[in-house]
Amino acid sequence: MSLPELRKQIDGINAEVIALLSRRLQVAKQIAKVKRDESLPVDDWEREKIQKEMLRELAKKHNLSPAVIEEMFTLFVDYSKLEMKLLMGDL
Repeated sequence: MSLPELRKQIDGINAEVIALLSRRLQVAKQIAKVKRDESLPVDDWEREKIQKEMLRELAKKHNLSPAVIEEMFTLFVDYSKLEMKLLMGDL
């Protein structure tokens, strides 16, 4: 396969990743509405701990660096929580 063809594949994968992150954020916003209605806090440290462990295991399964994957998801989870707090009126 040529370099342009491989780069086109990367571009397509990047578009899929962005679409999935957008979908994930929309679900997080729905969760924010439920938490607001049930007077629950945005932060759920136990859930986050479990999720980080799961992500690390998935990273290993797919031959990716667990530390890098955890850092990427931590950044996106922090962004999601900010959006949730804005939606809930906590900021």
